Amino acid sequence: GVRAPPLLPRTQGRGRRGPGARAAMARLVASVRHFLGALAPPRTRWRSTEECTATPGQTAFWQACLGGPPSPEGAAAAGSTLWALPASLALALAKAPPAPPGGAGSCAGSEAGLRVAILGAGERNEYAAGLHRHLGVGGLGELLAAVAGEEGPAVTFDVIGPEVPAAWSGRSERLGRHSVRHVRGLLHELPEDVEHHLCIALHAGFVVPRYRSDWRPTLRRLATRGARVVVTAYDVVEDAANREALEAAALEVGAAPALILQTGPSDCGALQGRAGLGKLHYAMTCSELPGVGPTRQATAFMSRQDAQRKVVDCIRGLAVAAAVRHGAV
Repeated sequence: GVRAPPLLPRTQGRGRRGPGARAAMARLVASVRHFLGALAPPRTRWRSTEECTATPGQTAFWQACLGGPPSPEGAAAAGSTLWALPASLALALAKAPPAPPGGAGSCAGSEAGLRVAILGAGERNEYAAGLHRHLGVGGLGELLAAVAGEEGPAVTFDVIGPEVPAAWSGRSERLGRHSVRHVRGLLHELPEDVEHHLCIALHAGFVVPRYRSDWRPTLRRLATRGARVVVTAYDVVEDAANREALEAAALEVGAAPALILQTGPSDCGALQGRAGLGKLHYAMTCSELPGVGPTRQATAFMSRQDAQRKVVDCIRGLAVAAAVRHGAV
């Protein structure tokens, strides 16, 4: 992000600032940084090879999921681009806080449930019919239910975004233990009586000029209420920008600082990409926004090894189901 110069020179005779003054100054600096970022021209090249180099963890993960040699043309590398979406969704769900007993999303026969917001889904990506055919599912709702699985809490997904297809907006699906609601709009425009235990923003681009004005009020609402947010990025530069946007939102509303629980390259990041674009879900940041008022306690999530094992099992199962559906086995 743009680093602003000191806004107030240190003058002789000034005493040390108290906590309230320091918090006010932090909010002012965050607002100035955001304003300067809005004036800056769009970055012409977000991604380079160095910013999204395949990591050993990514290579090992995709070989475990799909097999094949670790070469750039191998089955694991090619398949990682197709399966990066469900893998990233599964990994994000593994970072959800524990489901409260009888919470949102619970259903008959379930002791607990999660309410999860999928933010920024669009027709050309998450709703793409061609992608669903390759993955062997009937639509985004079916994919979300498959990723949530049969174990663990029931999940109510709210898919929210301005690019949700108009034909899907307002529709609700019941898929076994899980349910999916599709909403065309922005989270901060919706009633505030719904609390999400986890918010997943796939390739959100919090600071991309085209989307910044939509994301800022949404992040401020999340920072005010408190939320756990998972966001993916095409490379480590965009990942760092997303992380800074989350931290800035907490400062702007006067909340406790954002807690960064994970950041950097994700094991589920695709191994192949395109010049000037980067790699699908290459990096992931998970942050706990404590909110304004009583401090929200960050709860632990699944260990990296357990999460990876869960996601590998999920992708293997989906891949086998897709092969059966396509008549390959």
